[in-house]
Amino acid sequence: MNECLTDAEQETPLEQGLARIRSAGKRITQARVALIGHLLKQSKPVSTEEIYGELMKSTSCELMTVYRCLMALEELGMVRRDFSFEGTTLWYYVRESTAAYHVVSKDTAGSEPLDPELCGLLARACARVEEILKARGYSEVTHRARFFARGLSLS
Repeated sequence: MNECLTDAEQETPLEQGLARIRSAGKRITQARVALIGHLLKQSKPVSTEEIYGELMKSTSCELMTVYRCLMALEELGMVRRDFSFEGTTLWYYVRESTAAYHVVSKDTAGSEPLDPELCGLLARACARVEEILKARGYSEVTHRARFFARGLSLS
């Protein structure tokens, strides 16, 4: 092993995810392990039904279990929910390098992250709006922003 790496850096992304679940006081279940493993392999957001179909090949979890696991992981900030142009809920695993905002193709439902400059601009604007709303007495303020476009070769 490389002595320069910390324990966290030596862990696989799956092990890191399971450690986050444990540290939050949640149980490690077969469904959660399978779900995280599946999402880590994806190069694009996937629907709940796609996740369920894939998990059915290796586990016996039910669709409601998949929904509950996704909600628990979303609460921990481990997965994010996105939407296709048609409104289908899509999920992806949050990595350090995951961009907060994407542009989604109206034609293919593919997406690509906004570049860091645009993400920073949008994040600052949204953070300011959240601050103002909190100052007005609102609590648990969150936001979602998505952009849809045609004519781009989004995969």
